[in-house]
Amino acid sequence: MSRRSTPRQGEVESVEISALVDEAKRAEREGRWSDASARYEALVRNPFANDETRLCALRWLGRAYLEQGNRGAAIDVLEAAVAAATQAGSKSAIAHALNVVAIVHQTGGDLDRAESMYTQARQTAESIGDAEALAMIDQNLGTVASIRGDMWSALEAFHRSLDGYRKLGMRDEAAQVLNNIGLAYSDLGQLDRAETAYTEAEHTFGEEQDETKRLNLALNQVQLCIATGR
Repeated sequence: MSRRSTPRQGEVESVEISALVDEAKRAEREGRWSDASARYEALVRNPFANDETRLCALRWLGRAYLEQGNRGAAIDVLEAAVAAATQAGSKSAIAHALNVVAIVHQTGGDLDRAESMYTQARQTAESIGDAEALAMIDQNLGTVASIRGDMWSALEAFHRSLDGYRKLGMRDEAAQVLNNIGLAYSDLGQLDRAETAYTEAEHTFGEEQDETKRLNLALNQVQLCIATGR
């Protein structure tokens, strides 16, 4: 599931605030969710952070709580994030916050509620042309369809997401979606298309070099080789 987004307002953050965001994101990538939470809590309380950064930090904090298994705290923080974004009149922040709320419901197994929230988030993002949010939400809608076994609907959503990420030049996100596309084609028995998607994903990874994602892709490629006898 995808939840990436960073502050995009014109106001430039101080070096100290930017460093705190970078530290929190690095902690996320390394799986140190407690450290990430502490930094997001500090950002939310920091009066020198701009409004957009604090709105982002609220939803990032909600996701960090979820990763630590604290669903109650995650929902409380994310409801606050939606309310704060609504009060600020930031439809982009509303869409991103609703996307993370949907992730909480999806991980809890409530696919109907998750799909409803993703759809609401998508409509909000579409109303302002937030291309990054649309790509991210389409990816998540694809995962819901995939869990339900509706692979054709999943592929439709994944391809929308892929197109969006490519237009934005977001290589690592596009690679992850290609991996999802490969899995969907594999489940449909279309192994040649799955192999094409995996190969393209392998060549698409950009500068992030997320080793966990690369390992997942490699495992999927191995499973495909076993299935095809190659």
